[in-house]
Amino acid sequence: MSEDQSESKILVVDDDKHIITLLKETLEPEKWQVFAALDGAEAIHIYNKVAPDMVVLDLMLPDISGEDVCRYIRGKSSIPVLVLSARTNSEAKIECLDIGADDYVTKPFDSRELTARVRTLLRRARVTIRETAQPIFTCGDLEININARRVTVAGKEISLTPIEYDLLQELVINRGKCLGYEELLTKTWGSNHLETVHNLHAHMYNLRKKIENDRRHYCIVNMGRTGFRFDVKE
Repeated sequence: MSEDQSESKILVVDDDKHIITLLKETLEPEKWQVFAALDGAEAIHIYNKVAPDMVVLDLMLPDISGEDVCRYIRGKSSIPVLVLSARTNSEAKIECLDIGADDYVTKPFDSRELTARVRTLLRRARVTIRETAQPIFTCGDLEININARRVTVAGKEISLTPIEYDLLQELVINRGKCLGYEELLTKTWGSNHLETVHNLHAHMYNLRKKIENDRRHYCIVNMGRTGFRFDVKE
């Protein structure tokens, strides 16, 4: 497995506890971090809390339908959504793909096939992120040379600490998307980090002081108790 995928977070959603257990037994040996939800409301709550890299989603949930959960997720991000359902008819598959699902697997499923499909979707998502991370990003007076790790504001080079730069790059690559506190902590300091949300706020405060001399063009937004988002303003 590539290093990029080794710490991926996967949200599995199914009202059958046996299926949840089977999915954990299938995915966790691949070193993926698995979160579980037994209904649609819990799925949306966990999605907003942990910002998973992928969702494995059942359609027949006891409250919110799997289709509506998929629509909700797709309205917020482009992370892979793999539908895992007992529905075998073509109409169900077509509807799910039309509303934004990336793949459709029917129950009962083969564990090796499911793992391969998950790995493929995660790999494609990582490639997409790298491709959308332009070598040079500009917004107003802010310019980031990603390859050189160089940041300028109004033509003047800004001295950022390695942590400040990593935070800025992660936000810019995912601009417009709210990145949860734990996601930022893990991506910046690693999965075994000892940093706290308070430390994250302190680094973000220093970063904002250095780059936000003109908020008409760009802004790092604190999303309440959720996380941070980089907004691009025309």
